[in-house]
Amino acid sequence: KVNKEGLPLVYDMIMPPRLDVTSIDEFLAKGIPLIDTRPAADFGEGHIPGTINISLSKSFLTWVGWLISYDKPFALIIDDARASQTVRDLRLIALDSVAGYFTPDVVEAWQRAGGSLQQLPRVDASAVARARSRHDATILDVRNSAEFQAGHIAGALHVPMGYIPRRIHEIPTDKPVIVHCQSGVRSAIAASVLQSFGDYEVLNYSGSYQDWVDSGHPVERTPSEPVAAAD
Repeated sequence: KVNKEGLPLVYDMIMPPRLDVTSIDEFLAKGIPLIDTRPAADFGEGHIPGTINISLSKSFLTWVGWLISYDKPFALIIDDARASQTVRDLRLIALDSVAGYFTPDVVEAWQRAGGSLQQLPRVDASAVARARSRHDATILDVRNSAEFQAGHIAGALHVPMGYIPRRIHEIPTDKPVIVHCQSGVRSAIAASVLQSFGDYEVLNYSGSYQDWVDSGHPVERTPSEPVAAAD
């Protein structure tokens, strides 16, 4: 829609308000997405349940654009120094419904107020291999289709990262889910999205797919489907 119609002209950007911990419960109760922009390692060590981790990086806008609706409010957990520019950047892809932002100290404030932080454990290739051999975890590959077809962990379930919210019903809840991607960046985001649904025990394989291959663990390849010839 934005590509076809363009963005409305804005002469003075109004910065969304800085909020404190008292607003967290209201946002979560209303289902307003909270994007925690801290590094994945910090998020994994402790975060407010229900938040999504998309670290500030060169791919930040790409993944926010995939996962957040442009016509619904959302909020950020972000440093003061980067809040204004990030809000401006989000406007470039029509995500201008930032209802407010929290600084990263809201996580500790949440805990001091009696809230329980959630962790997102990271596992290595050996742990993934043990879980696979025992069939006691679902291995979720969140790479794109071309990457998956070229080679994937044997037996892995494939749901590209951007499609997790709409294909959540395909991911079983009866055992832990180990999320992985090509290098560990997308898996951290995808794992936080999956965990935010509340029904999953989630672990993030923080290594790369190449680490798995180099370790000699089993892989599979999926032939691409032939394209039908035109009449």
